[in-house]
Amino acid sequence: MPENNIPNEQSGQTAAVQGQANAGNKDAASPTLPSSKPVASKPQNGRKADTAPETPQRSKRHDEKNASERGQISSLNLPSGSILSKAPVERSVIGKDNERIRDFINECPAMMLDSIRVVLHLAAHNGSEEGVAKMDMRIFNAYLNSEFTATNQNEVTFDAVRKHRRNRMRELMQKANRFLTPEQKDEIPYIVMDLAEREEFVNTELDKLRKFQNRQ
Repeated sequence: MPENNIPNEQSGQTAAVQGQANAGNKDAASPTLPSSKPVASKPQNGRKADTAPETPQRSKRHDEKNASERGQISSLNLPSGSILSKAPVERSVIGKDNERIRDFINECPAMMLDSIRVVLHLAAHNGSEEGVAKMDMRIFNAYLNSEFTATNQNEVTFDAVRKHRRNRMRELMQKANRFLTPEQKDEIPYIVMDLAEREEFVNTELDKLRKFQNRQ
């Protein structure tokens, strides 16, 4: 038999060794991974991580929690128009300016509004009393004289009545000043003070008070 047809035992062993080596290298390059399992997330803020699967009951509890949080936010006393507040901004029915005028009227005591009108007339006519209605001037004086109190007849004096009218005039100007210009605020108080201290008006009120006390 020819020599070339005899299998080379040594070469066969070498090939087998090389095959085993290649198989070992393949196994080393591609190691077998363990079966994948859900990895629990790390706890945050000291709380235990939630790894429970999503279920209908769990989803329902989650929705109820969100609804409760929304209810807590809506119950806060948030300013109207803020980002978290969805309540519509209420508008005034009569207008903000009219509301302020209404509040001012309600704050004024009896006869003050008529007295303010006299002050505004004086301011618009450079302190002239011409054009002031007689009834308005009577109400003006009645306001300055109102709330005068005296425990006995000896206290009903010219100086006491004049001082009282002066104090009432200051209260009147505190309300009327908002309708005056800066120049008028410097001039009109002196004109109104002259009316408050005018001897004719003080004596008229003094006579009324004395007659009233004599009847008692």
